[in-house]
Formats: sequence, structure tokens, C-alpha cells
Amino acid sequence: FLPLRLMVWAATLRFLIPLLSPGQTATGAWLWQVLLSVAVAILGYDLVDVAERALLRYGVRTGHKGICDMLAPMFRKALRALVLIFAGLQIYNSITGQSLTTILAGLGLGGVAFALAAQDTLKNMFGFVSLVVDRPYVVGDWILFGEHEGLVESVSFRSTRLRRFDGALVSIPNAHAVSSIIHNVGRSPHIRRVLDLGIAYDTPPVKVERALAILREILA
Repeated sequence: FLPLRLMVWAATLRFLIPLLSPGQTATGAWLWQVLLSVAVAILGYDLVDVAERALLRYGVRTGHKGICDMLAPMFRKALRALVLIFAGLQIYNSITGQSLTTILAGLGLGGVAFALAAQDTLKNMFGFVSLVVDRPYVVGDWILFGEHEGLVESVSFRSTRLRRFDGALVSIPNAHAVSSIIHNVGRSPHIRRVLDLGIAYDTPPVKVERALAILREILA
């Protein structure tokens, strides 16, 4: 178990370095903090998979499989990103000695610049939130979007992936999806098909009635 081994190594170095080299107390504390941050990050990274599986099982158990299948990948990516960000900040703090408040203030200014440069990406992320709240479709639904028709394969922060019936994979930006008309065919109580069947003009009425009876039997 890698996180546990790292914690043991961190604790060992924390106490051994000052004993072997009394002048290296700061080095021992620094190694302890770095290794402990890495161990906690690895543990948190692995626990995200456990949380994702629990969410998927909850969806199957409660009948909300579609929405949970849509949220689970986003849930996993967001939590893993948070784990890596906080671990990186903690390691940076251990190496440089800067306070987390100073680091976060710098990230806040950078975040403003990033937001201005990535407006389309942010629109798609807000579109994803709207899709989760309104749920016009979930993973597995059969939808008709403009000239594209098929099954929803996945929904990410940026786009919805639609597998058309000819096998092609179409990526629809979420910002476009929430502002367009989407027909959710899979949620229709019934589907109407219009089909013209031609018969000869001189067909006897008895045969016409028999043909209609056969069609009704097929439909039934």
C-alpha cells in the first residue's frame, strides 16, 4: 500500500535525520511535509474511484442510472483535480515557505485572466450545469439534435457525445445544446410511423379488408 509506505518513510526520516545530523532538523521537517503531502494525495486520488463506484451503484439501486452515469465521470475528474491542486499547493508551501493565502491570492488574479481568455469553455461548463439541473437527456437516451439522431454516449464539462445510428460520433458543445431544441425520442410514450402501402386499383374489396386485418394483426 503505497500511501502507507510513504507515511512510514516520512515519519522515519522525520525522526532519524535530526538524530543523525542535528543541524538538519529543517531538512527532516521539509521531507516529512513533502512525503506526507504526496502520500495523502495518492490516497485521496485512489479514494475518488471508490466514491465514483458508490455513485454508480446508487444510480442502479435508485433507478437514476442515466443521471449518475452522466455525473460520475465529472465527479471523478473534479475531485481528482482538487486533490492534485491542494497537494501541489501544499508541496509548494513546504518547499518555498510561502503561505497558502499568498499562493491563493496569486491564483485568484491568474484565474481572472484565465476566465477572460476561456469564455467559451466557461459557457460550456455552465451549459453542463444546466443539463444536470434540467435533465433534457441523460446518458443512454435517444435524442434528435438538428440533423443528428442517436444515443447519448457521454456528457462532459465541455460537450455531449452522441453516437449516431450510422456509427459516427458527434460532439455537441454544451453551450449549444442548452440553447437549441432537442427532441428526446427515448422518453416518448409511443412512436408514430407513417408508411404508405400501395395496392392495385382493381383489388377486390374482400382482399382489401383481409389486407387490413393482416396489418392490424402485425401491429398488435
